[in-house]
Amino acid sequence: MKLLSQQDQIDQVVVYITKLREKVDDLKKRKEVMASSISSSGRSDHINDQNSLEIEIPIVKVREIGSSLEVIIISGKKRKFSVQEIIRILEEGGAEVITASTSIVGLHIFHIFHAQVTVLPKPFIFQTLHTYILLK
Repeated sequence: MKLLSQQDQIDQVVVYITKLREKVDDLKKRKEVMASSISSSGRSDHINDQNSLEIEIPIVKVREIGSSLEVIIISGKKRKFSVQEIIRILEEGGAEVITASTSIVGLHIFHIFHAQVTVLPKPFIFQTLHTYILLK
């Protein structure tokens, strides 16, 4: 390994910082483009004072992983959901809820449910969940 002089080290640091600044500028531009395309697409999302995207329409993802079911619900702080109601819907559809967690990250609320299923989940689960979430 070759030892660099102090001036060479400084030159490398300057080049590195310049590249980082360019990368940050590029990411800021991409963020602006994505934010403007989302807001102009007619969705009811909006940019708040902190330039963060706040979700007003909830996102519901249901994944089957073998005999397990994972339900992820992401919403903004303005949309409140009853965890008990979601668990009831899952259990009525034949799933046994193993874990349920709720996390708040910035302006988003994440609800994650893991369930065990003995039979394939009925479309009832998916339809009832979507109806409950969207009408809440």
